[in-house]
Amino acid sequence: MNDIKIAFTALLISSCMALLFVCALAIQKRTTSKAAAVFLALTGICVAIYDFGYAMEINVETLPRIMFWVRFQHIGIQLLPPFWLMFALNVMGRRKHVTFPIAVLLFLPPLIGLACSQTLGGLNLLHPNPRLATGEVISLFTYDRGWPIYVITITQSMYIAAAFIVFTIGLVRGTPIPRKQTVIYWVGSALPWASSLAYNFGFVPYNIDSTPLVLSLCVILLLYGFLQVGILNPES
Repeated sequence: MNDIKIAFTALLISSCMALLFVCALAIQKRTTSKAAAVFLALTGICVAIYDFGYAMEINVETLPRIMFWVRFQHIGIQLLPPFWLMFALNVMGRRKHVTFPIAVLLFLPPLIGLACSQTLGGLNLLHPNPRLATGEVISLFTYDRGWPIYVITITQSMYIAAAFIVFTIGLVRGTPIPRKQTVIYWVGSALPWASSLAYNFGFVPYNIDSTPLVLSLCVILLLYGFLQVGILNPES
């Protein structure tokens, strides 16, 4: 195993451990922050699934085992955007605009994307022509990027963009939560969004999925938010 892969794996595993702590902190706030705390915890679980799955993927060398961990990752990848959007709507006081039928519709595209991702190794609806790459530093998994992956990427971007807009409005207005809390959520939307677009449109070199790395950095931001800023505390 090369030094880069060791460092990458250590960062991802450390991120997963930190995420468990973040999720515990969020759940403790459920009596005051209610649904917002639950959706933040669910988002954290999705990130942990993504990070752990990618850590496992880059440390196996046979295609069947790699595909298993790619399918595992997609549980987090596909459900993360709707959970983050629901968190944004709840923490910024806009949950009343989302009725139950609308909430169902919000989760329908991600669930379809999740179902498509689980066909890897069979129909390969989301990952056509899966194969092992040669000469890569981190990940050996590669596939042909067709229209399905771009549809999924654009759909996910719409969810993150919606959350980003909600946080931006709150940042400008300074309500309904303090700006110093909103800044953390705003950055937590912007960085992974940019990384995901860069990776899925082929702008990241050496076949590296940079999004788990960026999400690991966002975990540090959330920890700072809980311990120093008082996120999920309306009065902070």
